[in-house]
Amino acid sequence: DEKLCEYILKTHQLLILLTKLNLIYGGKIMELNGMPDKFCNYVKKVNFDEKQTALFLLGALIGDIGSKQVKYGSKPILNKINFQGMSFERILILSNEVYEKLNQEKLLQNTEKELIYDKAKEFFDKNLKNWDLKPHENVYFLLSGYAFKTKLNIKQNN
Repeated sequence: DEKLCEYILKTHQLLILLTKLNLIYGGKIMELNGMPDKFCNYVKKVNFDEKQTALFLLGALIGDIGSKQVKYGSKPILNKINFQGMSFERILILSNEVYEKLNQEKLLQNTEKELIYDKAKEFFDKNLKNWDLKPHENVYFLLSGYAFKTKLNIKQNN
């Protein structure tokens, strides 16, 4: 987990550098009202658009679920991810499964997690008809959120 998190976070640093060098350009400004500052700051820093942010937030929730599931000796939620790529339709199914797992792990009692799920769902719904990310990009941004939240959870527990 730590190596994966480290790798993905380093790729984000590369994106930030390329943006600062004006070699790549960001998207439009998003409304992230009600989101925890750590998420808002990170999403703005790496210049994610709404689609990327939706996946990032879903991945963060998967990180929280995985942190609760580790008590089972593994993280079964990760079995729901096809690391070779996932179509948008499969991502939508995963989004429903994440909500179910949040409920099963009693994480929906946490208002922050509900706000994160709500914002992810809003961005998915808003971009339903114009989703143009490729399957491997879907997984990349999903794992970005997973890595970000897993790193926060590891730091919090140490």
